[in-house]
Amino acid sequence: MIFYFSATGNSKYAAQKLQGSFGGEMINVAEAMKRQQFSYSAQQGENIFFVLPVYFWNLPEIAAEFLRRVDFTGEKSCVFALLTCGGSAGGADRVFRKAMSGKNCLVKAVYSIVMPDNCVVFFPTPAEDRQKAILQKSEQQLDKAISAISRGEGGKRSNPLTGLFSGIGGAVYDKMRRTGKFRVKDSCFGCGLCQTLCPENVIVMEEGRPVWDKQRCTWCMGCINRCPVQAIQFGTKTEQRGRYIHPILK
Repeated sequence: MIFYFSATGNSKYAAQKLQGSFGGEMINVAEAMKRQQFSYSAQQGENIFFVLPVYFWNLPEIAAEFLRRVDFTGEKSCVFALLTCGGSAGGADRVFRKAMSGKNCLVKAVYSIVMPDNCVVFFPTPAEDRQKAILQKSEQQLDKAISAISRGEGGKRSNPLTGLFSGIGGAVYDKMRRTGKFRVKDSCFGCGLCQTLCPENVIVMEEGRPVWDKQRCTWCMGCINRCPVQAIQFGTKTEQRGRYIHPILK
């Protein structure tokens, strides 16, 4: 089983790489949350994989909520995780391990994979040539992680100080993930893609335009990055920044 959450394609691609090497069903965490499906049983000897992005050196709230509620039955399984990040995963590996404690499984290893950042609210989108360079390097990191998993090796753990910074980052993230500054330009033509993609059903279409009808969301940035006409903005800075989606979604 391969559980993944992906807004702009990085983690989905990494999950597909795992599936190509180890097989197993891919399970979209966002869809599982919508279906309220939290109980899973691995076959004897079957490994469980998680592929999740890193937000603020932490896990996305939707993924964290899923981990709080997921339950594994049957024989104890080994768990491997790939955490995709824009620069550093910080202590997100510690956050993941803590979330998985008491889940009838053993976390064998957590690997971080650096991929292009999609958080256009804070950072300019890497230029296309820079994106390609980052993705080429991420291929090497993915291949090394897959090879290490095949050999049953454990990944490196972050130090306790980095884990402390992740706690601070998580607190900042919790305060930041508000929807009040999302807005839509006149170029919006009402395709409804943002509503379809929203993992938490926060976006609804009213009179042909998206409206964020909850005060908070998981801040995945899927709506901004995947709008076909870049009509969705957050505040003022995103107008001057490009957008990013992984090539598998183009």
